[in-house]
Amino acid sequence: MLFRSGMPALKSYNVAQMVRPYLPEVLAGYEAYLWLDGDTWVQEGRSVLLFIEGALAYRDRVVACPELDVSYGYMTESLSRSIDNLARLYGLYYGAQAGRRLADRPMVNSGAFAMAAANPIWAAWRSEVDTLYAGSYGADQDAALHMAEQLSLNRLIQERSALLPLPAANNYICSLQLPMRHPSTGKVCISYPPHEPIGIVHLSRFAEMRPHYLERGLMFDRGSYLTAEERAKLDGWQAA
Repeated sequence: MLFRSGMPALKSYNVAQMVRPYLPEVLAGYEAYLWLDGDTWVQEGRSVLLFIEGALAYRDRVVACPELDVSYGYMTESLSRSIDNLARLYGLYYGAQAGRRLADRPMVNSGAFAMAAANPIWAAWRSEVDTLYAGSYGADQDAALHMAEQLSLNRLIQERSALLPLPAANNYICSLQLPMRHPSTGKVCISYPPHEPIGIVHLSRFAEMRPHYLERGLMFDRGSYLTAEERAKLDGWQAA
């Protein structure tokens, strides 16, 4: 069951996270499914095709992007800090030893992924998420619920060697490195040469990064569709 008695109170975005493993049940009848977070927008249709074609060609794989790219900011910082934090989060669900082992590989981002409907990972992921969201994590409750669906998917991917990885530009995590608007093409591009156009722009950690995203015009059509009132609301927006 997607929701059951005894589960902790969930924030609205937790519900959106928890529903992901249930896509083939909620929207039955399709050969493959592509999920895109609400803070993403598609700039290059080729990225969508890569996800879908990969899921159809490799029906036991999860098509997704690891949070790893030479342009990401933490590549020039201490990687051990990121690994230690990831190990701590995994440890909340699976224990410290398993957490350290799982953290040895880059995290796969679940904000954009595709899978064939027949992929057995759907069922395993549903069971995993159902269990983790019913857990109690003390002072780490918010962080644990926030990451439960993504890290449980990562565990399944690792244990089944089930990742079909796509390059980061197909789901570029803008909070890890701010992109740029190319002065010639106007496209959102990776900030470092050769300034590759980004296929799917992922405006992650929007509450924190919003001023930078607006200043750089990283929203779809530079955010021109927003009214003055909507912009004012964004200025005061906080994550739910």
